[in-house]
Amino acid sequence: MDRYFCMKQPPFATVYIQGTVRDLTGKKMSKSLGNIIDPLEIIAQYGTDALRYTLVTATAIGQDVFLSEERFVAGRNFANKLWNATRFVLSQLQQGSGQWSVVSEKIKHPTSHSPLTTKHLSVADRWILSRLQRTIDRVTASLDKCLFNEAASMIYGFLWHDFCDWYVEVSKVQVNQGQRDTTVAILRHVLETSLRLLHPVMPFVTEELWQHVQEGASNASIMTAPWPKSAKTLADREAEARFAQLQAVISAIRTTRAELNVPLTSKPPVRLAAKEASTRSFFEEQRPLLQTIAGVSDVTVSAKSERQKDAASAIVDGIEVVVPLAGLIDTAKETQRLQQRVAELTNYLAKTDARLSDPHFTKKAPADVVEQTKAQRAQTQETLKKLSEYLTVLQSM
Repeated sequence: MDRYFCMKQPPFATVYIQGTVRDLTGKKMSKSLGNIIDPLEIIAQYGTDALRYTLVTATAIGQDVFLSEERFVAGRNFANKLWNATRFVLSQLQQGSGQWSVVSEKIKHPTSHSPLTTKHLSVADRWILSRLQRTIDRVTASLDKCLFNEAASMIYGFLWHDFCDWYVEVSKVQVNQGQRDTTVAILRHVLETSLRLLHPVMPFVTEELWQHVQEGASNASIMTAPWPKSAKTLADREAEARFAQLQAVISAIRTTRAELNVPLTSKPPVRLAAKEASTRSFFEEQRPLLQTIAGVSDVTVSAKSERQKDAASAIVDGIEVVVPLAGLIDTAKETQRLQQRVAELTNYLAKTDARLSDPHFTKKAPADVVEQTKAQRAQTQETLKKLSEYLTVLQSM
């Protein structure tokens, strides 16, 4: 009321109400209960940005925060991931010819008089640039709505999974294929744009990394850099759909190798079967990338499926992925191991079903815990189905 009386205007335009901070048992954190977490101790052990990241991602509007010391590990690991990714990008910049800066300017200003011709970019290049535009829009919209946890989770997902797990690995192959300048320009552009998106959540690590990435540039601090704006000309649904197919196939091969203990040193051949000619043409073009990232020797692409009794197969996005196993694994040993794992997962599934059918749990537990349990149940069912298929293959060998 004093603000109205003295200044003739409301004191605040926006008020953000945060939930109560609780421990994992649901008890309110307080000194009397002795269950508080000292932020200074967390900073000393995990870092200030890890503390900030964990608190932001754990806080949703109108919901209580369930906090434990273990949750800060994710923030620390994320900061480490950023450092490693930046070191890689900087190493590529130092080895480059310098022509990457020309491409970089075209990416930053795609509607200028000399725009970047995206049709000459690889599918992976177009994919990461398109994903970046989508992330800029989503993070900006979430921040405008005060959905801070959603914004932090989105940029985390983009940086960790899209950029670090996929594009950085793809870039290594492209650099070896003579596409250094364009690839390095995109690496740098995506990284520096992502740092600006992440800065409100993790200001210290982003400022430090910005100083390295922007060395010699006009922006002395990331705080004075403009907020990223998406470019519609770089949005590419076709590239996103195609690269998603490539990701699905690579993931299927990796899963098969991991589940059946195929030695990492071995490089089995892979057969792909797809009805659409455009899909077959795409995977033939991506053969070098598929061989390197999936760790396989040869990739055969055909229109018709050719079943083989000593091979594991999976169908992803309408594409059949066949991995021959003869001579690669100990059939009897793997059969026994998978049978034991199936028994363990079946027992776990029974306990999860009992938990979800208990009204005391579904009504009293936090909503996110219930949803996580349901997701784990669905994942267990999917794993059991896949293991049963593997056992069928092993028993026929």
